[in-house]
Amino acid sequence: MGECFFWYRPTRVVPDQKPLNGRCKRSLYYLQNRKAKTLEQVRDLLVSDRIKETLSPACLRHVLSTEETGWFGPEKLTEVIDTYENSQMYLPGKYSKF
Repeated sequence: MGECFFWYRPTRVVPDQKPLNGRCKRSLYYLQNRKAKTLEQVRDLLVSDRIKETLSPACLRHVLSTEETGWFGPEKLTEVIDTYENSQMYLPGKYSKF
């Protein structure tokens, strides 16, 4: 049987376990705060957060102002990003001339 770090129970506490404990608690608090209760919601939240990491600052500001009180799943998030990018396409200096 393979060892999983959640199931492995050492006989003594080593210094490396305290940071792991803190990361696990912060992760659970983050999921609770974002109201991700099902596995699908957790997956969608992680994917959405990863997509946001790739956005330009202006696009990210637009997305965050559009979300207001909650967070968008990947499908809705990509719709908002596409709408923003399409509205910026013909502004001078944004893209090369067509």
